[in-house]
Amino acid sequence: MAIGPRGQVVVIDSKRWSAKNGAAVQVRNGRLWCGPHDRAQAVQTLLWETRTVSKHLGCPAAPVMVIHGAPVTAGILQANGVTIVGAAGLIKAVTTARGSVCGVGAASRAEVRFPPYR
Repeated sequence: MAIGPRGQVVVIDSKRWSAKNGAAVQVRNGRLWCGPHDRAQAVQTLLWETRTVSKHLGCPAAPVMVIHGAPVTAGILQANGVTIVGAAGLIKAVTTARGSVCGVGAASRAEVRFPPYR
């Protein structure tokens, strides 16, 4: 999760998918694919995580999936409201994400609701 200085919240999911045999990440018929592998469940999981964060922080968050390994066709994709980018596109995706601004208290709420892993 990333929270901007004005309280904009972005939930980031990082995936390492193989580019073996020229596999690329693409959206076909509204579903996310990496080569022959259907990755739609990864989108659904990120949407669930984003809803959970939104519920706990009390404001909408924006989901961003960043892919390492396999190239993302067109550089940036959208699937069911999830922005999908390669590693080089992450900063732009996060800084331009369409989440609403949760206010300056978002970071404090996140620290309480989502403590660091130990």
